[in-house]
Amino acid sequence: MDGDHRTFAFLTCLADDVVGPLYPKAISVLLISVEEVATRLEAPADEALKFQRLRRMT
Repeated sequence: MDGDHRTFAFLTCLADDVVGPLYPKAISVLLISVEEVATRLEAPADEALKFQRLRRMT
């Protein structure tokens, strides 16, 4: 197919102690910016793991 296309993917990780009792299957991982995606996929583990934080929806 010709033209520009927007693609999306879902990334999940194992449920933690906070989410597990409500939804034991997995937790969605939200990467908001291009920089976050690049860091998560290409950076050393200690840097990429900094994205593991609880984000509360308001």
